[in-house]
Amino acid sequence: DKRQLALDVGAHHALPSDESAVEEIRRISRGRGATAIFDFVGIGATTALAAKLPHFESDIVVVGVGDGTVPVGIFSLPYATSVRATYWGSIPELHEVLELARVGAINVETERFSLDEAPKAYQRLSEGSLRGRAVVVP
Repeated sequence: DKRQLALDVGAHHALPSDESAVEEIRRISRGRGATAIFDFVGIGATTALAAKLPHFESDIVVVGVGDGTVPVGIFSLPYATSVRATYWGSIPELHEVLELARVGAINVETERFSLDEAPKAYQRLSEGSLRGRAVVVP
C-alpha cells in the first residue's frame, strides 16, 4: 500500500486522494489548510484536490505528468498561492538528492528491472502496482 510506504519513510499522515482528504487536512491543520502540496500523479482528480487544500502563501507543485489542470485566477486560490509544474530539477539539485541518498538521509524504495524487463516495468507503473520507483538497468 502506497500510503503505508509514505508512513514508513517518514510521512506524518497518509490520506486517500478523495474529498475526505480535504476535511482531514483542515482538521490536522486546525482549519488552515496546507502550505505545501505536492501532486505526484497530476491527473484531474488529484489536481482538483490540490486546488482545495492551500492556505494563503502556499505552494502547489504538480510533479506528475497526467493531464490535470489547476485553476489559476485572482479568486480561484488563496492569496499568494504559487502553482508550479515541474518535470525535472537542475543538475545541481540531482547531485544534492544523490548525495542525500548516499549518506542515508533519504530512503527511496526502488524495484530493479533489466532492460529486457522494461515493458514489464511500464506495465506495473501503468497498473499502479509498483512499490516506490522502477529503475531500469542495462
